[in-house]
Amino acid sequence: MEIFKPARHLLNPVLAGLLLAVLFLGLSEHPATAETLPAWQDTGISFNTDIAWAYDCLDPLQPGKLLTANPTTHSIPTYSIDLASGQKTQLNSLPFYHCNEATGQLYAKDGDFDVNGIRFSSADPAGKPIQYAPTNWAVDGSLWVYYLQSSGSNTTIHNLYASPDGGTTWRQIDTGKFQGVIQNMTVAGRDGRVLYVLTQDVSGPGRRYTLYASSDAGVSWEKRFEQLYTNNDPLFTPALYLSDQPEKSAPVDYVVIDLFGGAGSNGYSTALVSTDGGRTFVDIETKGKSGSYFIYYSDNSLVRFIKGPLSDELDNSVDGGKTWQPLALPFEPVVTNPALGPKEASIIQVPSVPSN
Repeated sequence: MEIFKPARHLLNPVLAGLLLAVLFLGLSEHPATAETLPAWQDTGISFNTDIAWAYDCLDPLQPGKLLTANPTTHSIPTYSIDLASGQKTQLNSLPFYHCNEATGQLYAKDGDFDVNGIRFSSADPAGKPIQYAPTNWAVDGSLWVYYLQSSGSNTTIHNLYASPDGGTTWRQIDTGKFQGVIQNMTVAGRDGRVLYVLTQDVSGPGRRYTLYASSDAGVSWEKRFEQLYTNNDPLFTPALYLSDQPEKSAPVDYVVIDLFGGAGSNGYSTALVSTDGGRTFVDIETKGKSGSYFIYYSDNSLVRFIKGPLSDELDNSVDGGKTWQPLALPFEPVVTNPALGPKEASIIQVPSVPSN
């Protein structure tokens, strides 16, 4: 199971269990939604957004428990919340920055820029130190984790490491064949050994992006996709990044690239979706729409959520993003009075998305 939470411009949802719907001040009083779907059920649990805006995940080692932390505030520890009673218990004094809902492994750092990491879980709350704090990880139930290393204040990625055992042992991956420098990477949903790496030539006019894929945890690589932009103004030349970690149900050939183009009022963002391992891509068509977009894979289809300034839009696609059909939103906005304190969040649940 995965928790539905904002992560910059993308949303990682619950596909088979809980949806954390953060309902905050400023939503339209008349959203573009249909009636609340009968398949969605309120759990009756609510809490302040000092928790809701943190990182949340379901603990596979303790069914019925929600793990929450805020890694941007190291004074707030990792908590375990009982979904039946709402009782909150401290699990570790450090806040986790990643929770693997397939294995129950949690990863933390002593500081924002610390290379080393700490791995712990509800079965091992004290945890163990590891050489690298993983930047990428498998969600297929295996313990594969990866670390993209930069040098000091230089954000250029110099080294890539892989660990098959959750960070206990590491090996360096050969990146000498890559064209340009590594932008970022992602791990396929259904197989923790399938990797995608996006590289970029030197920034500026003639910016070129190349996508590489590996099916053996980085031992060998294949070039899958290349995009060249020749705009002479680097400010308006699109910037590409691999999207967030795909859901565990997503096939190995599912990969998403986020595209950011232009600047200011002329700027826009969209996502390029591939269902053939990065060989071809389809634009999910968010250009010209206001607000933020989120996209995820569920039940052999794509789900697109666009959060606008006045209304929200939920759609799904069964043809890889070529066409979209509207879905009813599962919640109504809740407007709270800021004078009364922190805003409120609620948890609702559904068996699967988007069939509900």
